[in-house]
Amino acid sequence: MRWPRFLFIAITVLSLAHSAAARGGPHVNVVEVEGPITPITLSYIRRGIEVAENDGAVCLIVQLDTPGGLLTVTRDIVQEIRVSRVPVVVYVAPRGAAAASAGTLIALAGHAA
Repeated sequence: MRWPRFLFIAITVLSLAHSAAARGGPHVNVVEVEGPITPITLSYIRRGIEVAENDGAVCLIVQLDTPGGLLTVTRDIVQEIRVSRVPVVVYVAPRGAAAASAGTLIALAGHAA
């Protein structure tokens, strides 16, 4: 029962944010991380945070689906999230996705998960 309600709320919020962004108002940025955590993942998330901060995004949503990865890279990603000037929301999706091993640490580092 909770999933349909959560999904409805998430879609509504994202669609409102998208329409507001089209008008130049408040908006949410999204980055999708799928696969192992590697140095490329760090660059991708770092760039996503940078763009969200420069665009004036309300928050950055990181959609995560990973079996885990390099611990050294994970620590750097966690640090990037911690010092971000924009709130970072980590969301494990789509259905059946996982945030195993390093992904769990990244999910816990988010300002909301």
